[in-house]
Amino acid sequence: MSRLERIRLLPGRPPAYPFTVPALSGDLDLVLTAPVTVLIGENGSGKSTLLDLVGAKAGLVRIAQDDPLNRSRAALFRQASAFVETVFRPVRPKGFHFAASDFATYLRYIAAEKEYAHEELDRVAKEYTRKSDFAKMMAAAPAERTLAELDGMYGRDLSASSHGESYLDFFASRLRPDSLFLLDEPETPLSFQNQLALLVMIDQGVAEGCQFLIATHSPVLAGIPEADILSFEGTSIRRRKYSEIEAFSLLSRFLADREGFFENLRRE
Repeated sequence: MSRLERIRLLPGRPPAYPFTVPALSGDLDLVLTAPVTVLIGENGSGKSTLLDLVGAKAGLVRIAQDDPLNRSRAALFRQASAFVETVFRPVRPKGFHFAASDFATYLRYIAAEKEYAHEELDRVAKEYTRKSDFAKMMAAAPAERTLAELDGMYGRDLSASSHGESYLDFFASRLRPDSLFLLDEPETPLSFQNQLALLVMIDQGVAEGCQFLIATHSPVLAGIPEADILSFEGTSIRRRKYSEIEAFSLLSRFLADREGFFENLRRE
């Protein structure tokens, strides 16, 4: 089983983004001790930025990486990753970098590709009315192949499913043994039930030698048993117990006294 064991920021980093993010501006040397590491903290605290640095250093595939904005961001993090040291044992694993925002872009890409393929089929039907069936078949073949590949890649049409179901189908299709997965706020498109389904997939992945780094605000995903929880708190990153994190505390108070909790919100 391959494992990312350490993430260290090297000295001599330029005083520019991403190293201006408070949690990444000072000395950082993280030792990863569990197959699942959960990163928690407020927006802008550095969770996603750290995943971007690790993903760039490890050369992980990222969905929607051909999007113009992502290409520019990827180039920035490839340069910045020169100041990141990662230790893998025994070798660097293959893997994938999932960001919920990228997945929305990817779904739009699939929809656009399918729309173009259907337009091509309509064009062929009109322009080849007087030509042989063989000529029609050859002209239509590229568009039909595109449609078949997009639908066959995930077992069903992602664009016809809900966003959350599409995310789970996509994730399941990429889950391979002994792989490293970076998940950036995967709860964004997921209902409570689908978050539980994702937990099951992650647990199956761990059983097959996979490792996960998950940036999340979800108390469900942060509650993966035996996960190592790293809390981004200003300029520091601290290990926390599940019972210590704010998301768990707030959810517990809400479930214990829903009406009283809401009344306190009204008074604030």
